[in-house]
Amino acid sequence: MEETRQTIIDREFKAYHRREDLNENLGHACFLSLARHPFRKLIVDYTRERRELPSGKLLAVSIAASRHWSKTIPGRRVGIVLPPGMGGFITNLAVVLCGKVPVNLNFTAGPQAITASIRKAGIETIISAEAIKEK
Repeated sequence: MEETRQTIIDREFKAYHRREDLNENLGHACFLSLARHPFRKLIVDYTRERRELPSGKLLAVSIAASRHWSKTIPGRRVGIVLPPGMGGFITNLAVVLCGKVPVNLNFTAGPQAITASIRKAGIETIISAEAIKEK
């Protein structure tokens, strides 16, 4: 039984890695997808007031942030402590576009859990908002 399971896993692994569409970078794939339809409404954020963001503006804002962060943020993994919404979406995309790995941290978790997550992930920098920092 275990041998059969391992054979299936090995075959799936090989099939997965043969897919050409998986050979590209996630940031590149996001860029191409967003640039293809720049006027399509992509995000509707209801957190404070109804704000809409089309793909092109999302891409432009994320590229601007990624250029800044690629020069100023050390390390490969970047902690993100933001509530769900437009800001979190833009931040995650910008981190991916600058070739780094976003690590979303739960801002409702206790200090010990967050500290352990930061240590295990090897995070050197955390992006957050002032309101979250105060909490």
